[in-house]
Amino acid sequence: MFQDIHPTKLSILKAAVEVFGQKGFNGATTKEIAQAAGISEGTIFRHFTNKTEVLYEVVNSMVPSIGVETLKKTIEESKSLDARKALQHIMQNRFKTISESKVFMRIIFTEIQYDADLRNIYLKRVYEPICMILRSFFEERMEKGEFKKLDSELIINVFMSYIFFSIETQELLEDAHKREFLDQISSIEFTDLLLDGIKGSERNEEI
Repeated sequence: MFQDIHPTKLSILKAAVEVFGQKGFNGATTKEIAQAAGISEGTIFRHFTNKTEVLYEVVNSMVPSIGVETLKKTIEESKSLDARKALQHIMQNRFKTISESKVFMRIIFTEIQYDADLRNIYLKRVYEPICMILRSFFEERMEKGEFKKLDSELIINVFMSYIFFSIETQELLEDAHKREFLDQISSIEFTDLLLDGIKGSERNEEI
């Protein structure tokens, strides 16, 4: 998955993800990243100018490999499935991928609020490619009559909003919400919600 990244550079990036996840971006140091990677701190500065540049490269190189490439593979795997199973397969993959990296994703979402360069990298390398892949999936299925012809941007926004909320909710609303929003059960329920809505199958009649 990371064949194009120099082995030493890759070890630094992986260590940075680990340390950022434990300490947060502001709390982490290049010394701690070097220790986690098993290299000297000077080696980091042979590849990166500073800690911020390390974060930029994580978002530029590692996050797309995990977030974008796995989605492409999942979409391809779902082509032979019917609409419900295909969407469920995609949601299960997305929820699993994000759940495994949500601590680090929370750090990215925090930092992009204050760092325009990081935000641009994230939009160009992660968010926009994911939206393009999902848009193509929904519109192809719409053309086949498997999904209702709605604005694909609205569907994507609903999905992305749920993802962003789910990443943040455990940290912000820990006491209010005791359940997990990115587990496999939730992926099935979210798929059903997108396809069926919340309307019951039978009308309630007054007695």
